[in-house]
Amino acid sequence: MASTLTFVLGAILGLLAPYFTHRHTINLKIMEQYLEARKLIAKEIAPLTNLKLPTDEAEQKLQELSNKVSTLYYEHYDLLPAEVLRALMLLDVALAGAVDGPLTVRGGNVVKMNPAEVKEFVDKLTMFENFAVVMALSLQSQNRIVRTTQIIRLHARYVLHAMNNFSSINSIFSLKRALAKKPHRSP
Repeated sequence: MASTLTFVLGAILGLLAPYFTHRHTINLKIMEQYLEARKLIAKEIAPLTNLKLPTDEAEQKLQELSNKVSTLYYEHYDLLPAEVLRALMLLDVALAGAVDGPLTVRGGNVVKMNPAEVKEFVDKLTMFENFAVVMALSLQSQNRIVRTTQIIRLHARYVLHAMNNFSSINSIFSLKRALAKKPHRSP
């Protein structure tokens, strides 16, 4: 009786082994593609964290950068978690238009952050208190170029921050679940 049971269990495991091996192979491929996309996006976005806009060429440069970010968004849509896609979209909006402050998604719409959200956003993306103060002052500058540059820098940092949320081994293994896209609509 025990040998029959062992035989049946062995047969079942033998039949299921290719299924689990195939799933594991697919997961490894997804992780590999994500890490490659992450490397490419980081290479393109990292320079924006220290962007300097010349006043005479600002509009043209912003349009070129917006096109680059938009291309990254659509090229890697299937491989990026929703949080990273949201961060890329907000960076693209900041690059594409004259905005007065950092942006967020609320109720399915892209809106300007309120002062409390700005403080939380800046604190999350800065390591040093004095840098947070400088950023906050720049966001209140009367000079539109200074203000726009700082908004873009913050949103570029947010893209990198969002990608880093998926850089640990545990988060990479849960990446498949994070790739599910959900619409952001008001109930």
